[in-house]
Amino acid sequence: MGCTFSIFKNIGNTLTIEYPQTFTINHRSFRVIKQLGEGGYSYVYLVREVSDGQQNEYALKKILAQTPEQLAVAKSELEIHGQFADHPGVLTLLDSAVVPLLKNDRDDEHFEVYLLFPVFKDGDLMQYLGKGPKNTRCFTSVQALRIFDQICAAIENMHNTRPAPYAHWDLKPANILLSFNGGVQSTGGVPHSSPMRRPEGTSGAPIPLAVLSDFGSARLARVEVRGRREALALQEFAEMYASAPYRPPELWDVSSNAKVDERVDVWALGCLLYALLYREGPFDWQVDQNSIALAVMSGRVRYPNDPSAHYPAPLHQLVEFMLQTDAEARPHVGAVRARVAELLE
Repeated sequence: MGCTFSIFKNIGNTLTIEYPQTFTINHRSFRVIKQLGEGGYSYVYLVREVSDGQQNEYALKKILAQTPEQLAVAKSELEIHGQFADHPGVLTLLDSAVVPLLKNDRDDEHFEVYLLFPVFKDGDLMQYLGKGPKNTRCFTSVQALRIFDQICAAIENMHNTRPAPYAHWDLKPANILLSFNGGVQSTGGVPHSSPMRRPEGTSGAPIPLAVLSDFGSARLARVEVRGRREALALQEFAEMYASAPYRPPELWDVSSNAKVDERVDVWALGCLLYALLYREGPFDWQVDQNSIALAVMSGRVRYPNDPSAHYPAPLHQLVEFMLQTDAEARPHVGAVRARVAELLE
């Protein structure tokens, strides 16, 4: 969602909070070790299963649903994540439950929605990028492109869904989990239990596994706006669920006859590739919503002042290929992957 926490960050830093000591999901019991993060009505905990005798660790996301609308959003996240979780580039959903709570004195029925995931001990891309100074190189060109292509493959799978494509709507470094040298636990034998991916024909630095997480913003991709009321509703949804520095121009000022499609994700992919290169997105340097909006609407991409820090021009051209302010001119993710393949030849 549009909040700025990663569901698997802060593994080593316990937040000072109050939380229940145990959760039960489908007759399985989990003891809370620490809270990893929170955002909106969601909380994520590092938990240890105490019902299997093995004490495996997992990440447990708890969503509070206090209104029918919040419950619908939580169930949608559960359904959409489950729909795509078999793809190797998507975080595996190991278990889930929708649990009714006791009614309050106004007779309102509240729910908690639980999603159980493997733990990525190596954290997320935002954490990794933050280990060095901004505007400096983080990965080699090949590493950056290989990581990026994994993310594109997961997005392409969503975009190719039939009869109607889905879009993630909140692509950003905090929603990309990385695994170096087996830093994934409790996968139950699913594809993420073999986290290292060294594609054929490559050598040198290893390529980490990169998987897509947090489907709280995901939705059917294609929207035809009919009138100002629908335009404002879509813009409000974007403000709530699409992180500002990665939000495309068409969602900042939605017109009354707008046609929005899956290429909202392609804009965010352009920002994400820039972040893979220079440790922050092209619009992360802006300080407030208004300045972000102006920078995004202009489509102007700034690169580090030091030319020696620059990547080869074809990588910059690939970023700009995706960051086209005209959504109709912006490529689909298949065309992006084709260019990545050419650069890797």
